[in-house]
Amino acid sequence: MLFILDGFSAQSTDTDWFNYFLKTGTSCKINTCRQNDTVCECFLSIKIDLSMLYKGAGSPAILLKPQIGAAVNFNTGAEFDENIEDSFILADGFNSQQVISINGRFSGPVITAYENQNMIVHVRNLMHTDSMTIHWHGIHQRSIPEADGVAFLTQYPLLPGQSQTYKFKAFPFGNHLYHAHIGDQRTMGHIGLIQRDNVLYLLSMLFILDGFSAQSTDTEWFNYFLKTGTSCKINTCRQNDQVCECYLSIEINLSMFYKGAGSPAILLKPQNGAAVNFNTCAEFDEKIEDSFILADGFNSQQVISINGRCPGPVITAYENQNMIVHVRNLMHTDSMTIHWHGIHQRSTPEADGVAFLTQYP
Repeated sequence: MLFILDGFSAQSTDTDWFNYFLKTGTSCKINTCRQNDTVCECFLSIKIDLSMLYKGAGSPAILLKPQIGAAVNFNTGAEFDENIEDSFILADGFNSQQVISINGRFSGPVITAYENQNMIVHVRNLMHTDSMTIHWHGIHQRSIPEADGVAFLTQYPLLPGQSQTYKFKAFPFGNHLYHAHIGDQRTMGHIGLIQRDNVLYLLSMLFILDGFSAQSTDTEWFNYFLKTGTSCKINTCRQNDQVCECYLSIEINLSMFYKGAGSPAILLKPQNGAAVNFNTCAEFDEKIEDSFILADGFNSQQVISINGRCPGPVITAYENQNMIVHVRNLMHTDSMTIHWHGIHQRSTPEADGVAFLTQYP
């Protein structure tokens, strides 16, 4: 309906589409990315933005501040209609901060596609001085390294005002980040999520095979999810469930290693969009590649993994479900908390995960 009302058609230009998605905060054409579509076509505009501001149409910008899990008017403390709170760019810190937004969102909008669809992602750099690329984390760019988004290695960066179209296959299924690959742009918000379908069916198979039950202990669940790289109990987090219960183990890990059961660890290196044996260049079975921790750089790096994954597994829940997330710190020397970014912790500030402010680490 939005597309009809806004007067969009097959004849609309790329600039029209860029501006439409920048206005709405969404990303992909409505007649693509569906289960039986061969193509998923999306538009991303990258720009510098300011956090903790409400820019209502036709009115002066209003500075915001956090208060009991919500964003309120900085001067008056007045709350906003919850329906417009999704348009706020909320970030850590008390005052407005410069961030990088994608289609006006921080972090960027989710792209949902089906495995083996042909991805066409148009990217526009609206930053005034920074160049940029986008890396599609976890996507196997076999034979198309030019789509991998690594500046000065697989492509030249996009200069301010330039656009580029990335084309690749949506493979493998799962949840993957797309993010900047220049400087510290990732930490400023140049990051988003790509979802692949069919994941829930595979998880249910895992639970049946492993024979877990309601009587299993928390330690058993922690160890199970650490082993499988998943996060939430299969009989929770569904649309009609009241509860979504998950387990996260945080530990120090090494990237670019394959640790097969009963065999010595094998050092990996990137080659043509895949991870191969560092010494022999032998490729691995695609079915086990999801167990690798791939990171920037040519050699192994120390990283923090969540349930053995970097970044951690996606938690999918429905609005107003009661979230129960058990967290275990397996790091040897570091303390930690988890902050649930964008979640309104109304009346439950102790769940906000801010060290020494809402909890002890």
